[in-house]
Amino acid sequence: MSGERRAGGMTAALVFALCAIALVSINCICFINNMKEFDYLNLDGRLLLMFKTVYDEQSVTAAAARLGVNQSTVSHGLARLRDLLGDPLFIKSGRNIIPSQRADQLAGRVDKLLDGLKELGEVEDFSPSDVTDRFVISAHDYQRELLMPKVFRKIREQAPNAGLKIINTAGRIIEDLRARRTDLVISPLSLRDSEDIMGQLLFTDAFTCFYDAEMVSPPQTMEDYVKAQHARVSFTNENRSLVDELLIKTGYQRNFTLEVPGFIALSTLMRGTPLIATLPSRLGHFIMSDFASFPCPFPAPALTFHHYWHKRDNASPKHQWLRSLVREAAESA
Repeated sequence: MSGERRAGGMTAALVFALCAIALVSINCICFINNMKEFDYLNLDGRLLLMFKTVYDEQSVTAAAARLGVNQSTVSHGLARLRDLLGDPLFIKSGRNIIPSQRADQLAGRVDKLLDGLKELGEVEDFSPSDVTDRFVISAHDYQRELLMPKVFRKIREQAPNAGLKIINTAGRIIEDLRARRTDLVISPLSLRDSEDIMGQLLFTDAFTCFYDAEMVSPPQTMEDYVKAQHARVSFTNENRSLVDELLIKTGYQRNFTLEVPGFIALSTLMRGTPLIATLPSRLGHFIMSDFASFPCPFPAPALTFHHYWHKRDNASPKHQWLRSLVREAAESA
C-alpha cells in the first residue's frame, strides 16, 4: 500500500509539473503571438506626441490642456498605445501618474521620432503666409512690452493664419524648451552650457533709478540712496536680486518697502509714494514713462538679454523666420 501511495504521489507530482510546463508554454506562445501582432504602422505622430506630452506633464489633464483637446481624447489615445505596445505606460500614484519602466525607455526615442516627423514637414520654399502654427514665446513683462507688440504686428502682416501665445518665463527654461512647452524664451539669464539649447544676444540695457518726482527728490549721495525706501521686482523666491548682490560687493545694503512679481505692478503701486526702483533704463520709454529718473549711483555691468531655442528648431525655416522677427524688434527697440 505504501508503495502504491508513493507511486500515486509521484504520478500526481509529474502531472502537476507537466501542466505547469504546458501553461508556461502557452503563455509564451501567446506573448510571442501578441508581439507578432504589433504593427508599427499603427503608430502615428499624434499618438507619439500625446504619449510624450503625458510623459512630460505626468498628468492626463495637463497634457490635454497643452494639446488643446479634451481629456477623453488623451485617455483614448493612451488606451490605443497600451494595446499596441502591451504595456501600461503610466501607473496611477496618488493623485498623479508615473511612467512605467517601458515609458522611460521610450521617451527619448519618441522625441527623436517626433523631431524626424517635424523635419519631414518642413518645405524648402518657405513662405510665412503658409504658416498655421501657434508659436509660444516665454518672456517677462519688460521683454513683452518692449518687443512683443512689434513681433505680433509682423506675424499678423506676414502670417495671418498663425497664432501667438505669450507666457511668463518660469524657472525651468531648459526643461520647457526640451518639452516643447515653448518655442522661444527671451531672458536676461545666462543659461548654463547645454548641447541642445542655443541662444543669441538680442540687446543690452543699463540700470536706472526711477521715482515719483511729486513725492520725493533724488538722493544726493550713496548713503541717501541706501537709506531711501526701495521697491524691486522679483520673479523668484530669492532674497537677493542682481542689484542687491552688486550693492553688497560695495559694502551697502538697501531696505525694501515693496516687492512685486512684475514691472507693470511696480509702476502702478509706486505712483504717489516716495519709493525708488532701480530698473532697466528702457522701461522709462513705456512702463515707467510717468516717473522721473536719475543715474544708477553705483557701478553696475550692462544687462544682457538673449533669446533661447532648442537645437531641433535651429534649421527650421519657420523658427528661423520667428527668430528674425524678434531680432528685428530688438534692433528697433
